[in-house]
Amino acid sequence: MRVDNIAIWYDAMARFVFGKSWKRIQSVAISELNAHQQVLILGGGSGAILEQLNTPKITYLELSKKMISQAQVRPIKGTIDWVHADFLSWQTVQKFDAIYCPFFLDVFPESELNAVIEKVKKSMKSGARLYVLDFQRGNGFQRVLTELMVLFFRIFSGLKANRLLNIHSILEQGGFRLEKEELYYGRWIFYRVFKLSH
Repeated sequence: MRVDNIAIWYDAMARFVFGKSWKRIQSVAISELNAHQQVLILGGGSGAILEQLNTPKITYLELSKKMISQAQVRPIKGTIDWVHADFLSWQTVQKFDAIYCPFFLDVFPESELNAVIEKVKKSMKSGARLYVLDFQRGNGFQRVLTELMVLFFRIFSGLKANRLLNIHSILEQGGFRLEKEELYYGRWIFYRVFKLSH
């Protein structure tokens, strides 16, 4: 993906679509992530969440170098390991107490999403939690808007996904069990907390 192509537009687009609620939506995981010692953030974008995080060790993986540059100028607490990489190509033996995926899993086609989920599982400590903030099928207007967003990202960033998958169902098939759920915009955006079921 050519994510640097959309880095300067991403936050502005989100604010245009979601208005003042965008900042609140980005903050839904703060209190739970702050309860962990080692947190992995996948696809954190320009890093708005970092200003409120107060966890000792954060690994921040982002495919866009421009997004990382924007995140690095934010006031940050704790220690951050900045990783400019594709998650599927990234090599690490480190395991984490929490993994946060903010609008990250929806960029993958199903074949790659299954591989991402397997890698997430291998990166989790025993008893760790997976926190997911993402889109799902909403009402008719929201589905049209989702399709337009997918088309935009396919054209300008080389997004591989061509439709919105049922991320929740695929996570459950991958061995995750739902612990908590919050829904926004009439179920269009979900925040869910998962734990491995075995």
